[in-house]
Amino acid sequence: MFDGLLALKTIMAEDLELNDPRIHFVADYVLKTLKLKSDKFAKMYGIEENKVMIHDYFDKNESQILVIQFTAAGSLQPSTTFPNILKNKSCYFIKKRREPTPKDSSFKETIMYGDLSTAPLDQLSAMVDELLIPLLQNPMNNEAWPKVLSQDIMRHALGIKNKV
Repeated sequence: MFDGLLALKTIMAEDLELNDPRIHFVADYVLKTLKLKSDKFAKMYGIEENKVMIHDYFDKNESQILVIQFTAAGSLQPSTTFPNILKNKSCYFIKKRREPTPKDSSFKETIMYGDLSTAPLDQLSAMVDELLIPLLQNPMNNEAWPKVLSQDIMRHALGIKNKV
């Protein structure tokens, strides 16, 4: 099965003919997450305005966020802001530092990325369950805090979990 995934990744890279590893990283994540064929990304990336927006995200300090939405028309649309309303699943990329992302950097260390659900409450619930609670339950993450503060924050986090 792993060989099949590796072959799929190679086919996508060859289909797109991307020379920039940063763009390849974004394309690979978007295509796998949204379960699309490489021609969707190639078509979006082929539009000069979209290409400039994606390169600006990597090359400029001001660009912190890149969101790639799968539109109702069946195409991909990049944006530098989070959408107010999501009708389809989307992918986001956020720089950890306000600086350009070099081509030779480890993208997993310099960029936070993930997918956005069309149901924000479901996404919040998953974030609380899978991220917030485990972070707070790890004693190494709050060893410098007074015990009362740690317990109070955990109580509030569990309250949020129960509400969503």
